[in-house]
Amino acid sequence: MHVLRNASRLAVIAACFALTPAGCGASGPGPNADGREAAAQFLGDLRADRLGPAWQGTTPEFKSLMGLESLRDCVKAHTALKGPAEYVESRDASRDGRAMVEHVFKAEGRTRGKPVTSTVKLLVTRAGDGSWSVEYLRVE
Repeated sequence: MHVLRNASRLAVIAACFALTPAGCGASGPGPNADGREAAAQFLGDLRADRLGPAWQGTTPEFKSLMGLESLRDCVKAHTALKGPAEYVESRDASRDGRAMVEHVFKAEGRTRGKPVTSTVKLLVTRAGDGSWSVEYLRVE
């Protein structure tokens, strides 16, 4: 019985050490923190009706797919982009061999006076200078 108890303790200790490099118990921001901050800043700019700064935080690909007027129309059409957004999760992604991160938020708006909750997905990527930029916006 004593040997089993020690073996169980060793297994628990080994599991804790194995999980620590993955971030369980590590302090500080995770690997996607900078990209998440850029995504949250983008949503904050949209919510505050600062389309210029939001636009500046996007990639050339985003700008070619969605012009500034289209972004303005998107914000008008999706009232959740004008409401508070709560972070849900991040997922690693890639497009054309470039590493990206998809950040998912839940946001609330009002349509015809009724509250509406939407899922907002932002794909962010690193620019040449190392900063993060929004590549894609989707509201579901």
